[in-house]
Amino acid sequence: MVLLRAGQPAMAIECKWRADEFDPAGMKIFRSAYPEPAHDGEGSPPPPGNLVVSSDIPRGRPYTRRIAGLEVRFVALEDLAPLLAPESTPD
Repeated sequence: MVLLRAGQPAMAIECKWRADEFDPAGMKIFRSAYPEPAHDGEGSPPPPGNLVVSSDIPRGRPYTRRIAGLEVRFVALEDLAPLLAPESTPD
């Protein structure tokens, strides 16, 4: 799924039963048209642009991996809502 919000980069969200089932192929194609938000090294990092929501990630224990050239944040379903809030910033 894709979340578009005014004034913010597009957010790609993929849902999986297990995090290790994530295949970055579709997200890479999406990002070829809509590049990831860049971090300029100053201030807060950009909001997460690539999310995988999975049932096997413990609540409150998100993690980020670099996969196939993409920075992907893996989160539990319970941790998704705060990331979708308009004023959200990653932990």
